[in-house]
Amino acid sequence: MKKILFSLLTISSLAMVSCGGGEEKKEEKSADSTAKVEEPKAPVCTYSYQHDSTRVEWIAYKFTEKAGVKGRFDSTEVTGTGDADTMQNVFKNAAFKIYTASTETNDKGRNEKIVKFVFGKMKSTSEITGSVKSINADGSMFTISIKMNEIEKDVEVPATWEGEKVTLKADINLEDWNGQESVKAITEACKKNHTGTDGITKVWPDVTIIISTTLHKTCAE
Repeated sequence: MKKILFSLLTISSLAMVSCGGGEEKKEEKSADSTAKVEEPKAPVCTYSYQHDSTRVEWIAYKFTEKAGVKGRFDSTEVTGTGDADTMQNVFKNAAFKIYTASTETNDKGRNEKIVKFVFGKMKSTSEITGSVKSINADGSMFTISIKMNEIEKDVEVPATWEGEKVTLKADINLEDWNGQESVKAITEACKKNHTGTDGITKVWPDVTIIISTTLHKTCAE
């Protein structure tokens, strides 16, 4: 009888040890499985320049109250862009040409006068040229060199981003490029249209330049 009881106790002990060991291994396996779970990786995207989405617009100002006159340049050229992993880096080596004869205000007579009396009074300005000198870390500020009337100036240009679209908006003064004669000439050439209700004929040397473009985005699967 004692032998039988001893045998039963031995078998029970072995069963308990065996079951306990199995649970430990199961827990270890479960822990190992949890450790192998990985977060999904973010897609790797690149950005590139698309010239057909680019617009170069301007606003000139007349009258004492500084009323805006809008126009654009229909012929431009951009070089030095490249595919990049951030949107702003697409432009880090960019350069541009603006062909002044492509001035468009939806008024043929006014277009001709701007080309003749504004750009025609400057030196070597069938083209306005420039390049990107630097871009800050978050792409919110560009330093752009602009050459006009044979004078080159750096301009700080704020940038705003909406998705892949960037808009650069700069306020410049033509006097910084010795454009006083151009302002005087266009004021006289269009005196009637530049005389306000106060009887004062005024064209401001200030011009707002607005450049916008939308980048192409490609992401790896």
